[in-house]
Amino acid sequence: MKNDFYLSYLDEMTHEERSIFLYRYILKLPTTETAQRLKLPFRQVQLASEQFKTMIELSPIKKEVFEAFGVSV
Repeated sequence: MKNDFYLSYLDEMTHEERSIFLYRYILKLPTTETAQRLKLPFRQVQLASEQFKTMIELSPIKKEVFEAFGVSV
């Protein structure tokens, strides 16, 4: 299934990472507000957000490479 690829990313995240992802990319809250709501250091939220942004940008490429080599994700 197409969504299995993206669900595997969510399954591998910690609870904190999932929360940051939800607040930043689903609810579209700024980094400062996300850090305050989750009671996490600003820098931690900022770094995780940068990693998610890169992951989101590269995930279609990664999926295509896996499919080209017949690797199940």
